[in-house]
Amino acid sequence: MQLCLMVETEDDVTWPQWARLAEGCERYGLHGLFGADHYGSVYERRDQGSLDVWTVLAALATRTRRIRLGTLVSPVTFRHPSVLAKVVTTVDHVSGGRVELGLGAGRYEPEHRAYGFRYPPVGERLGMLAEYLRVIHAQWTEENVTFHGEHFLLEGCVAR
Repeated sequence: MQLCLMVETEDDVTWPQWARLAEGCERYGLHGLFGADHYGSVYERRDQGSLDVWTVLAALATRTRRIRLGTLVSPVTFRHPSVLAKVVTTVDHVSGGRVELGLGAGRYEPEHRAYGFRYPPVGERLGMLAEYLRVIHAQWTEENVTFHGEHFLLEGCVAR
């Protein structure tokens, strides 16, 4: 069995707190440290925000040697899949191959509105998730990706 820590990052987790959490995970033998990919509180706490989880994970990758780092989860509604594929690839290189990517269809409409993201109906978000998985997998396994989907379009994209 592997023990990991998941942090609800949207509620004002500061950089010093992240650094201490990562140190503790390394010191006490936890397998990984994961953060929620949110920009603001999902608990109606308007005064609380969060650091960008992928930027934090990149920084933690330089301060840790063993633990896995990733998200639970990154919503498909916040970024184009080619952008997230490049971000995750970068953090994976910085960490020496210790990245985990969790994806989800997105939730919490007020956060989407606050940050200017579309919040389509659940069926459309699930369709986006299916395409997202295909696009990211293709970018990580193929040299040159062209993809024409209902939600995403790529022409000759390279994510490595």
